[in-house]
Amino acid sequence: MVNGQLVEYIPSVSLRDFDFVSTWTTRVPPLHIDLLKRICDKAVTFVDRVSDFDILNLDVRLDNCYLTSERQNSVVLIDLTLCRLRLSDETNEVCRGAKQSEDESGRYC
Repeated sequence: MVNGQLVEYIPSVSLRDFDFVSTWTTRVPPLHIDLLKRICDKAVTFVDRVSDFDILNLDVRLDNCYLTSERQNSVVLIDLTLCRLRLSDETNEVCRGAKQSEDESGRYC
């Protein structure tokens, strides 16, 4: 059993379960490229927005990113247990280097 806290239940599907990256052209009907682009853009924008608050997410992956229709097809990020805030003594250069080596938004699409 894993301890955790459910803040809000959001009916959704993970981007891994949706499996849109590897199957978008083989679906019947195929996903439109504009839809695929919008989903990817939303995921990357969301991860970048979280990063703007000096948060380093060490677990960015498709399994932790959910697509929901309840919120106008928005992307929701879950499982933030491997996130960390910028350390109080961490210089801008060190913080930037940690973020670049992790490449949070580069893990999507």
